[in-house]
Amino acid sequence: MKKCIIIIIVVILGVSFLNIITDKITAESVNSVISDLQELKENLELENNEEIKIKMKNVEDNWLRKKNKLEYFIEHDELEKVSSEIYIIKGNIEQEKYEDDISEIENAKFILKHLEDKYKFMFKNLF
Repeated sequence: MKKCIIIIIVVILGVSFLNIITDKITAESVNSVISDLQELKENLELENNEEIKIKMKNVEDNWLRKKNKLEYFIEHDELEKVSSEIYIIKGNIEQEKYEDDISEIENAKFILKHLEDKYKFMFKNLF
């Protein structure tokens, strides 16, 4: 009986510890990509063509790095939604169709925040 209680406590502590780590990685990744998207949005509003292309490359590279970490513990469908938005933005930038990108950036930011909230350990997410 004592062994079972110890095992249960160790499992609960282990799961809690891993959850804290994954929450931290998710929050850091989401905030980093959102920050890059915000910088891209600011350059789109200023219509700074050279800076837009540089920022888009930064967003794409940063997202690919962060996505590789997140793939271990977040559903791939959720990550693909963000990837799709980023590639839509990239395609619009390559064609210099900047008018649609601001709404796409806001949509990508919303999906990222939703992703962070969905996988955060909260009581409402348990049920």
